[in-house]
Amino acid sequence: MESRTGTIAAVITRAKTLSNAQTFKGFGLVYLLLALNILDILTTHIGLQSGAVEANPLISCLIGEFGEASTYIIKLSVVFAAALAISRLGKTHALALLCCGFAAIVISNLTIFTQNLIG
Repeated sequence: MESRTGTIAAVITRAKTLSNAQTFKGFGLVYLLLALNILDILTTHIGLQSGAVEANPLISCLIGEFGEASTYIIKLSVVFAAALAISRLGKTHALALLCCGFAAIVISNLTIFTQNLIG
């Protein structure tokens, strides 16, 4: 019976930890970062299809080596794993900065894309 009580106490302790606003904020930022990366991938793909060139040398090399789809899967996996690790460390400011950086990348991609459409 004690092990059951210990398990219930552990569940309650874990629930209190998860109810911490900072934890939810961190997970929200993880999902925002993931969404921004998906937008980056979509805008990059559209840009590449319209004649733009990938500016990130690492991503460009990976696309050349593995193809677009595989590169994007690798990128999303690495970003998601890193974001989860950063979130678990409680570094929500770092996640917020990463979100701002990727938002800037998406805006840049959209700017390049629209300039190619206009010009």
